[in-house]
Amino acid sequence: HEPSEEYDTQSISFILLGNEEDEEAPSALRLLNVLLTSEKDAKERKRILEEEFGVPMTVRMESEVNEMSDLWRGVENRGIRKGRAEGLATGRAEGRAEEKLNAIKSLMKKLNFTMEQAMNALDVPESEQERYARLLNQ
Repeated sequence: HEPSEEYDTQSISFILLGNEEDEEAPSALRLLNVLLTSEKDAKERKRILEEEFGVPMTVRMESEVNEMSDLWRGVENRGIRKGRAEGLATGRAEGRAEEKLNAIKSLMKKLNFTMEQAMNALDVPESEQERYARLLNQ
C-alpha cells in the first residue's frame, strides 16, 4: 500500500451497497450493508455478524457495533433535518410566489391594471417578471 499522503482524490472508490436484504449479494457487500446501513438496530446487526459471518461478539466488538449504529443514526438524523429544512424553505418560497401571483391577479381584476402595472406596483423585480407573465398566461 502507498503511504496515505500519496493518496489523491482519484484513489477513492465508491461502492453501491444496494439492497440490504439481498441474500444473493456477495458476502463482502452483504457485510458492508449490515455495517453501514441504518435499517437494522445494533442488536440485529450483532446477531447477523455472529450467525452469518462468524464474527465473535466480544465486548470490544459489541462496543464498536453499537458505536457504528449510533454514528449512522446520527448521520441519518442530520440528513433528515437537512431535508426537512430544505423542504420548508422550498415550500415557503413557493408560497410567497403564489401569494405574489394572486396579488398580481387581484390588481389586474379589481383595479384594471395591466400585468406590467400590477407587477410594478408590487415591486416585482424585472428578473422575475417573465416568470410571472408565463404563470399568468397559463
